[in-house]
Amino acid sequence: LKVDPSLARGLARECDDPAEARRLWLMIARNAASNCGGAADGGDDGRDVVARVVAVLKDCGPGVMSIEDVLPFLPDFAQIDQFKDEICDALASYSSKIEGYLREMTECDRTCDALRDELGRLSAVGTRIRPDARCAYTGAEVRRSNEPFY
Repeated sequence: LKVDPSLARGLARECDDPAEARRLWLMIARNAASNCGGAADGGDDGRDVVARVVAVLKDCGPGVMSIEDVLPFLPDFAQIDQFKDEICDALASYSSKIEGYLREMTECDRTCDALRDELGRLSAVGTRIRPDARCAYTGAEVRRSNEPFY
């Protein structure tokens, strides 16, 4: 980023377009990970990187980014303990979404079964019309005598 990170966070918070906000927050997370010193620079084995990236993840708010979005920015040697709460939150979120999808599927199954039953019932329904019947709306003959009836 070529701007102050706090200014970038403020702009990302004010963004109305969800896709653009997500893109901005990803840039902020990438910057937070790359501007952090590693073990060779006096850092403490990437813990600082994880802390900064997780702080960005928490700062962006729910629904904008998930832990999967920021995993590429974390060092390979980062320990899961450092961001296990975020992983657990993501798994809980996925679990609730799956349960919602299962409820929707069950409701769709019930609707399909009801439609199948109704179609089966309607296939046995017949109607008789008189040869001289007329349409109530147009007054035209419903069945012309010179046309075949199927």
